Amino acid sequence: MDYQKAFDLVPHAWLISKLRAYHISEQIINWIQRFLSGREQQVVVIGEESDWKRVTSGIPQGSVLGPLMFILFINYLPKLVDYDAYLFAVDTEIFNSIRSRNDTEASKET
Repeated sequence: MDYQKAFDLVPHAWLISKLRAYHISEQIINWIQRFLSGREQQVVVIGEESDWKRVTSGIPQGSVLGPLMFILFINYLPKLVDYDAYLFAVDTEIFNSIRSRNDTEASKET
């Protein structure tokens, strides 16, 4: 599963609620909220400019916070699957050992 691009669509409010679930101090949460708020973006194609729009999701690319926020956000994923899962930088590997015909059948059902 590769969800790096999907992370760009995660609303800031979800990220903040995840930080609160980890019991991160309100002072740090407020600092991160200020870092994320007030951002706007515009698209330019062949010299034509779109209107500026407020950014309400994702983390600015290249920021130091980006990888940390990504890891904190996806850290719960292995707990949601019945198989072994390994988290990597931008994707997850989920696997199951097939030791019997029952394992094969169970794998087909998921």
